[in-house]
Amino acid sequence: MKILRWLDKHFEEAIMMFLLAALSCAMMLQIIMRWAFGHALPWPEEFCRYCFLYSVLLATAYCIRTNRMLKVDVVMSLLPGKAMKVMDVVSKIMATIFCIILIQPSYKVMMGTKIGAHWQTSPSMQIPMAVIYSGAFVGFILGAIRGVQSVILAIRDFNKEEEKAE
Repeated sequence: MKILRWLDKHFEEAIMMFLLAALSCAMMLQIIMRWAFGHALPWPEEFCRYCFLYSVLLATAYCIRTNRMLKVDVVMSLLPGKAMKVMDVVSKIMATIFCIILIQPSYKVMMGTKIGAHWQTSPSMQIPMAVIYSGAFVGFILGAIRGVQSVILAIRDFNKEEEKAE
Protein backbone atom coordinates (compact mmCIF):
# COMPACT_ATOMS: atom_id res chain seq x y z
CA MET A 1 0.00 0.00 0.00
CA LYS A 2 2.90 2.36 0.72
CA ILE A 3 4.20 1.83 -2.81
CA LEU A 4 0.83 2.77 -4.31
CA ARG A 5 0.63 5.86 -2.12
CA TRP A 6 4.17 6.85 -3.14
CA LEU A 7 3.35 6.31 -6.83
CA ASP A 8 0.19 8.38 -6.44
CA LYS A 9 2.19 11.29 -5.06
CA HIS A 10 5.44 11.03 -7.00
CA PHE A 11 4.97 9.00 -10.22
CA GLU A 12 5.21 11.87 -12.69
CA GLU A 13 7.87 13.66 -10.62
CA ALA A 14 10.12 10.59 -10.54
CA ILE A 15 9.87 9.99 -14.27
CA MET A 16 10.43 13.68 -15.07
CA MET A 17 13.48 13.82 -12.79
CA PHE A 18 14.90 10.71 -14.44
CA LEU A 19 14.29 12.13 -17.92
CA LEU A 20 15.84 15.49 -17.09
CA ALA A 21 18.86 13.78 -15.49
CA ALA A 22 19.28 11.59 -18.59
CA LEU A 23 18.93 14.68 -20.78
CA SER A 24 21.64 16.48 -18.78
CA CYS A 25 24.02 13.51 -18.94
CA ALA A 26 23.55 13.10 -22.69
CA MET A 27 24.16 16.79 -23.31
CA MET A 28 27.25 16.75 -21.11
CA LEU A 29 28.53 13.71 -23.02
CA GLN A 30 27.96 15.53 -26.31
CA ILE A 31 29.82 18.61 -25.06
CA ILE A 32 32.75 16.50 -23.85
CA MET A 33 32.88 14.59 -27.14
CA ARG A 34 32.91 17.81 -29.16
CA TRP A 35 35.49 19.66 -27.08
CA ALA A 36 37.79 16.88 -25.95
CA PHE A 37 37.67 14.59 -28.97
CA GLY A 38 36.55 16.95 -31.74
CA HIS A 39 33.87 14.52 -32.84
CA ALA A 40 30.17 14.77 -32.03
CA LEU A 41 28.01 11.71 -31.49
CA PRO A 42 24.96 11.46 -33.77
CA TRP A 43 22.34 10.50 -31.16
CA PRO A 44 22.51 12.76 -28.02
CA GLU A 45 20.65 15.74 -29.48
CA GLU A 46 17.80 13.55 -30.69
CA PHE A 47 17.76 11.71 -27.36
CA CYS A 48 17.55 15.02 -25.48
CA ARG A 49 14.72 16.21 -27.69
CA TYR A 50 12.72 13.07 -26.89
CA CYS A 51 13.48 13.24 -23.16
CA PHE A 52 12.34 16.86 -23.11
CA LEU A 53 9.19 15.99 -25.07
CA TYR A 54 8.25 13.22 -22.65
CA SER A 55 8.94 15.40 -19.59
CA VAL A 56 6.72 18.18 -20.97
CA LEU A 57 3.89 15.78 -21.77
CA LEU A 58 4.11 14.16 -18.32
CA ALA A 59 4.15 17.62 -16.77
CA THR A 60 0.52 17.97 -17.88
CA ALA A 61 -0.56 15.24 -15.48
CA TYR A 62 1.78 16.56 -12.79
CA CYS A 63 0.35 20.09 -13.03
CA ILE A 64 -3.21 18.78 -12.88
CA ARG A 65 -2.39 16.66 -9.83
CA THR A 66 -0.65 19.48 -7.95
CA ASN A 67 -3.23 22.11 -9.00
CA ARG A 68 -0.60 24.18 -10.82
CA MET A 69 -2.38 24.56 -14.12
CA LEU A 70 -2.06 27.81 -15.98
CA LYS A 71 -5.14 29.86 -15.14
CA VAL A 72 -6.22 33.44 -14.64
CA ASP A 73 -6.80 34.05 -10.94
CA VAL A 74 -7.88 37.69 -11.27
CA VAL A 75 -11.52 36.81 -11.95
CA MET A 76 -11.55 34.00 -9.40
CA SER A 77 -10.17 36.21 -6.64
CA LEU A 78 -13.13 38.58 -7.09
CA LEU A 79 -15.65 35.82 -6.46
CA PRO A 80 -16.97 34.88 -3.01
CA GLY A 81 -15.67 31.67 -1.41
CA LYS A 82 -18.23 29.15 -2.67
CA ALA A 83 -18.34 30.61 -6.20
CA MET A 84 -14.54 30.45 -6.32
CA LYS A 85 -14.66 26.77 -5.38
CA VAL A 86 -17.31 26.10 -8.03
CA MET A 87 -15.13 27.80 -10.67
CA ASP A 88 -12.15 25.74 -9.50
CA VAL A 89 -14.12 22.51 -9.94
CA VAL A 90 -15.37 23.68 -13.35
CA SER A 91 -11.83 24.48 -14.49
CA LYS A 92 -10.65 21.04 -13.35
CA ILE A 93 -13.51 19.39 -15.20
CA MET A 94 -12.63 21.36 -18.35
CA ALA A 95 -8.95 20.35 -18.12
CA THR A 96 -10.00 16.72 -17.69
CA ILE A 97 -12.33 16.90 -20.70
CA PHE A 98 -9.52 18.49 -22.72
CA CYS A 99 -7.22 15.57 -21.91
CA ILE A 100 -9.94 13.02 -22.67
CA ILE A 101 -10.68 14.66 -26.03
CA LEU A 102 -7.00 14.59 -27.02
CA ILE A 103 -6.47 10.90 -26.22
CA GLN A 104 -7.95 9.66 -29.51
CA PRO A 105 -6.13 12.12 -31.83
CA SER A 106 -2.83 11.42 -30.08
CA TYR A 107 -3.42 7.69 -30.58
CA LYS A 108 -4.13 8.28 -34.29
CA VAL A 109 -0.90 10.26 -34.65
CA MET A 110 1.03 7.55 -32.83
CA MET A 111 -0.41 4.78 -35.04
CA GLY A 112 -0.11 6.91 -38.17
CA THR A 113 3.65 6.42 -38.18
CA LYS A 114 3.22 2.98 -39.72
CA ILE A 115 3.75 2.94 -43.48
CA GLY A 116 2.68 -0.35 -44.96
CA ALA A 117 4.26 -3.09 -42.88
CA HIS A 118 7.01 -0.85 -41.49
CA TRP A 119 7.18 1.76 -38.77
CA GLN A 120 8.88 5.08 -39.38
CA THR A 121 12.02 5.39 -37.31
CA SER A 122 13.90 8.35 -35.90
CA PRO A 123 16.89 9.48 -37.97
CA SER A 124 19.87 8.73 -35.72
CA MET A 125 18.57 6.46 -32.94
CA GLN A 126 16.33 4.33 -35.20
CA ILE A 127 13.57 4.27 -32.56
CA PRO A 128 10.08 3.67 -33.99
CA MET A 129 8.35 7.04 -34.14
CA ALA A 130 5.29 5.42 -32.54
CA VAL A 131 7.35 5.15 -29.34
CA ILE A 132 8.17 8.85 -29.55
CA TYR A 133 4.59 9.90 -30.31
CA SER A 134 3.27 7.64 -27.56
CA GLY A 135 4.42 10.35 -25.13
CA ALA A 136 1.39 12.45 -26.05
CA PHE A 137 -0.93 9.46 -25.77
CA VAL A 138 0.42 8.46 -22.35
CA GLY A 139 0.54 12.09 -21.20
CA PHE A 140 -3.12 12.70 -22.02
CA ILE A 141 -4.22 9.42 -20.43
CA LEU A 142 -2.33 10.32 -17.24
CA GLY A 143 -3.75 13.85 -17.46
CA ALA A 144 -7.28 12.46 -17.70
CA ILE A 145 -6.70 10.10 -14.76
CA ARG A 146 -5.18 12.87 -12.65
CA GLY A 147 -7.98 15.20 -13.72
CA VAL A 148 -10.69 12.79 -12.59
CA GLN A 149 -8.77 12.31 -9.35
CA SER A 150 -8.50 16.08 -8.89
CA VAL A 151 -12.22 16.66 -9.56
CA ILE A 152 -13.20 13.94 -7.09
CA LEU A 153 -10.94 15.42 -4.41
CA ALA A 154 -12.21 18.96 -5.07
CA ILE A 155 -15.84 17.85 -4.80
CA ARG A 156 -15.09 15.81 -1.68
CA ASP A 157 -13.33 18.76 -0.03
CA PHE A 158 -15.87 21.35 -1.25
CA ASN A 159 -17.31 22.20 2.19
CA LYS A 160 -14.25 21.43 4.34
CA GLU A 161 -12.96 24.96 4.87
CA GLU A 162 -16.41 26.31 5.65
CA GLU A 163 -16.90 23.61 8.27
CA LYS A 164 -13.59 24.56 9.87
CA ALA A 165 -14.54 28.27 9.91
CA GLU A 166 -17.82 27.58 11.77
